[in-house]
This record gives sequence, structure tokens and C-alpha cells, in this order.
Amino acid sequence: MTRRRELRGVLHNFLSSLTSRYSDYEGYWLMGFVARDGRDVRLNLLGESARVGTQIEMALATRAISLFRDQVHKVRLPFRHIERASLIVSASPLDFSVRVNGQLCPARKVTFTAEVTTDLGTRYERSMCHLIAPHDPEVEMRCVLLPN
Repeated sequence: MTRRRELRGVLHNFLSSLTSRYSDYEGYWLMGFVARDGRDVRLNLLGESARVGTQIEMALATRAISLFRDQVHKVRLPFRHIERASLIVSASPLDFSVRVNGQLCPARKVTFTAEVTTDLGTRYERSMCHLIAPHDPEVEMRCVLLPN
């Protein structure tokens, strides 16, 4: 039987998957678009669908909800044990620099925080920070998947 404390691992794996290079938007890394906007975002991870403002927020919400559901299903934890789940994305000003394809680019420190409250009132939280350059198609290479 899966225990609620497994949510610690769920949150870690969820954030790792969300910020991985496999989270893309139109062939580019999704997090570059998030850093470009530089806005703080709060998303409900239990939502059936994303109801947010911009296309980037919609893409982020859709990806986050899907990944969170996948991670919870992997540990076989019933969703009825989760009362609330949210993702908070906060970005700093462009105070940093990172190399993207050999070019020095301005970057933001973006913090991703996942929070879950169980039906018993226990709260779990996990955060990850990344230095992310805002999306720039002049510097980035687009990933194009070839048909099988």
C-alpha cells in the first residue's frame, strides 16, 4: 500500500521532469519561454484543464498537470488523498548570465515550487532553482522531430 509520504518523491520527480529538456513548446525548451515572460505564476495541479492567461502559461499548466498526474499514478496513490496541489513559478530579474550554444546570454533565476496538502492536513513542499536564459530563437536551436 502506498503511503502519503511518498509525495516527497513525487514532488521531486515531478519538478525534475517538468524542468527537463523534454518539456518543449513549438520545438524550443518551454522554460526559456517562462523565463522570457518573467512573471510569477501559480497553477492548480489538480485542475482538469488549464485556465490561465497566456499561451505560455497554458502550455506550462498543461504540461505540469499531466506530469503531476503521471507521477502520482506511478506510486499508486489515490487522488482522493490529495486535497490541494499547486505549482508556483517565480523569476528574478535578469541579473545572471549563462552560456547558450556558446553565446553568453542574460538569465533569470527561476524557482519552481510544488506544494501538496493531503486529506489529513500534512503539507509537502519541494523547490528547484535553475538559471534560465529567456527564449531567443537567434541563439537556440529548434528541435524538430522526424516522422517514423
